[in-house]
Amino acid sequence: MKLTVREIMKIMPGKWGEAIELSKKRIEGAVRLGSPPFKFYRSMSGQGEWSNTIILERQWDSFADWETFFDKALKDEKLKKEFIEKWQNITESHNIEYYTPLEL
Repeated sequence: MKLTVREIMKIMPGKWGEAIELSKKRIEGAVRLGSPPFKFYRSMSGQGEWSNTIILERQWDSFADWETFFDKALKDEKLKKEFIEKWQNITESHNIEYYTPLEL
């Protein structure tokens, strides 16, 4: 079953430039590990610091494919050093949502 993974990340004020540079490193590392293409969005409205929100989406063939990738990514030392360890210092929140197709 296809899976859409949406990540909603609130960036701390003043950290937008760093978030963009880290996102580029994240893409490089994730693609190296077999991630499907990313789609990035910037919020245009909302409550509070809406302009500091990045939304990322990826389409996976199955939840199992996502889990396999995620396990691999968490074990990858280069990705940890270049992205994960730094990302947590510039985000207020990072939520992940999972969606599957709904046929009516």
